[in-house]
Amino acid sequence: MWDWGLLLRHNHWLTLRIGHHQILLCARCSGTVIGYFASQLLQLLTYLTGFNSLNPFWQMSLISTLALPSGVDWLTQTWRIRTSTNRTRFIVGLLIGAGAGLLSFSSLPSSTKLLILAYSSLGVILIGYLGRMLIRMVRLSAPLIPRP
Repeated sequence: MWDWGLLLRHNHWLTLRIGHHQILLCARCSGTVIGYFASQLLQLLTYLTGFNSLNPFWQMSLISTLALPSGVDWLTQTWRIRTSTNRTRFIVGLLIGAGAGLLSFSSLPSSTKLLILAYSSLGVILIGYLGRMLIRMVRLSAPLIPRP
């Protein structure tokens, strides 16, 4: 049987209370979904004429700028450099969701958009886990200094 809890919450959740029931939702995922749909609604209301008039390089620059904070937040959290908060996760989720929404409006072919999403996601995950392995190796190889 599938554990839906893994999909709906990771280890950092927002609690939504409906009557006597609690629903635990991942903060970053919630922000991403809201950011995506907000960008879709904005596009319907304004047609994002300024974004559509940009050449693909500048469109991708804007999209990457929106996605970058999420990658940095996840990497620094994964490397245990700092502890992220649900507020930060939600905000960077909003940004990456808005970036994903803008990517859907980009003038790039669909196959290119899919490759960009796949390569950027895999790149961040690879950097995260390689960094984590490197940090563990450094900690294990550090000489033990006796305490006075």
